[in-house]
Amino acid sequence: MGRLQKGHLHKLLQGNASLKRKGFTFSCTQSGGIVIDRWGHVHGIWEYDGSSYSWTTPSCSEPMFTTDSPNSAVVYTLVALTQIDDVLN
Repeated sequence: MGRLQKGHLHKLLQGNASLKRKGFTFSCTQSGGIVIDRWGHVHGIWEYDGSSYSWTTPSCSEPMFTTDSPNSAVVYTLVALTQIDDVLN
């Protein structure tokens, strides 16, 4: 992931109060992705290819969502993780 793009998305995700309150954490991989984790379970990974962000869940080998906006990536993360949270609770 481009350093600036990865850093911006990572900062937006970490700063989201709803995600923090639900216990999600965000870490950068050596390959440049951002891993979304909660209580030791990976819930998704964001990758950046130079022009767009792609969201992949652990159960899929192909991205499920792509966007060119980090803000849109955060909104999608909220929607995707809310669905996961609804299933778990």
